[in-house]
Amino acid sequence: MKPVAAFIVGHEDWGKSETLYYLVGKSRHRGWISINNTNVFVRHMSNDDIPDSFIDFINKVTPQKKPNIIAALCPNFTNPEVKTEYSLNNLRNKGYRLYFWVMRYKYGSSYGITNEEIEKLKEFGGVEIYSLKTEGNKRAEAFKEYLSRIFHA
Repeated sequence: MKPVAAFIVGHEDWGKSETLYYLVGKSRHRGWISINNTNVFVRHMSNDDIPDSFIDFINKVTPQKKPNIIAALCPNFTNPEVKTEYSLNNLRNKGYRLYFWVMRYKYGSSYGITNEEIEKLKEFGGVEIYSLKTEGNKRAEAFKEYLSRIFHA
């Protein structure tokens, strides 16, 4: 089976980390979870948190050691510091299939991911849009349902 990288997508302070916190069982550090009997590595910090750390992770990760990963991603393709396009191309070149679960709106706000950002993500892989403005635990439930369709036994 081809390796998979699934991303929760949103901008800075969008709720990506909080959603992952609930997804992994209320932890900011838990690195592995099981979805449909598939072990999946979870990278909590996104490319807009500490860009160099994220790039280091992307450069070092391999399908042999981590065939299935979940990570947070900021869809900023214009800021060279976060290296979004570089990261996605790097993973794709390593053989990962890419999937994006896009939190369309910032929780408690009208700010949204642009259509241009969504179209750019579609160039790299499958995209699902989550348009509800719900709390982190509810987002985690919806994200897990999406992941269950990707990581099937």
